[in-house]
Amino acid sequence: MKKLSRQAKARKVIIITSRRMISNLLDIQPKSLKGHKLFEDEGVCALIRDIYQINQKQPDRLSRAYDLADVVR
Repeated sequence: MKKLSRQAKARKVIIITSRRMISNLLDIQPKSLKGHKLFEDEGVCALIRDIYQINQKQPDRLSRAYDLADVVR
């Protein structure tokens, strides 16, 4: 099994957290969004993060995970 680089792991975290953020906003299951190519675009993930931040009063674990992965990437 091939080891992933830190940047690849960070990209995976960003995709997963973006999917969870949008599923929380739309009140749907994150699994229903799995496999969509939409979440592979960095601009879309950043937009989802911005919208999620507007709707959240305080940072939560998804926000912190996204921000940390964005720093590593």
